[in-house]
Amino acid sequence: MIETSTAQSYYIPPDIYGDTSGPHALRRNDGQLFNTAGQAQNDIRYSVEQWPVGIHLKDSSAISFTLASSNDTLVPDTLYRVDMHFRNAKRVDPIAIGVPVQGVMNYYLGSTSVEGVPAFDRVLYPQAWDDIDVHIYSASMGPRMAFVVHPGGNPAQIKLFFEGQDSLNIDWQNALRLYIRHRWVRFEEAVAYQVTPAGATIPLGWMASYVILNGTPVVSFSFQAHDPSLPLVFQIGPPPMPLQSGGDPKNLHWSTFVGGGTNEERNY
Repeated sequence: MIETSTAQSYYIPPDIYGDTSGPHALRRNDGQLFNTAGQAQNDIRYSVEQWPVGIHLKDSSAISFTLASSNDTLVPDTLYRVDMHFRNAKRVDPIAIGVPVQGVMNYYLGSTSVEGVPAFDRVLYPQAWDDIDVHIYSASMGPRMAFVVHPGGNPAQIKLFFEGQDSLNIDWQNALRLYIRHRWVRFEEAVAYQVTPAGATIPLGWMASYVILNGTPVVSFSFQAHDPSLPLVFQIGPPPMPLQSGGDPKNLHWSTFVGGGTNEERNY
């Protein structure tokens, strides 16, 4: 049985956009996940549902992103995977927060049957670094990830390294982009802020950078001067859909973790 916990056990900061639930729940892995060779993937604890990029929360402070690609409906998809690891972090496993969302799933594959599998709006890696939790949660327009630095914590500890991509860069919008076979996984719409005792948010400036260490790209983040006595949140994910009418329909679509094609960005 994978451990779950009550929300009261952990600090959940306010989301800067105010919406922390949506259709992209995190389904628990109770034995229903297999790789392309038919092997059970027991190191995956939760997976985000209804999102064009596979987001799989693994044990030991790691997250996998998967992209499927096929040019022919008669040919099986090719699956590409990038693994994100928390560098110099504790090897902690993700924990679901709160009660399950409405509805369970049943899975049947050959002789395998897994029934009554719950899903949750929020899962976190507690104390991945000292005084820093990593949250992954559902929102109205897509999943979000937040690094939550508790008072007295050091945000400079937040470092990520990646495996499986063809290349990595920081684009002109300061978004982290991982290229995979002419497609990419992109971390965008990132915001940093602090939270006052009254629950108000104070935006902070931030920058991303990376270096190559022993052939592996390591990404780090720097933040402007801030109050160490207040929680600091670095949130990545799409904002709510803007309330507007008319104009270019593309303005109503957001892409959090996915892009594609060689000449254009795909929005979902």
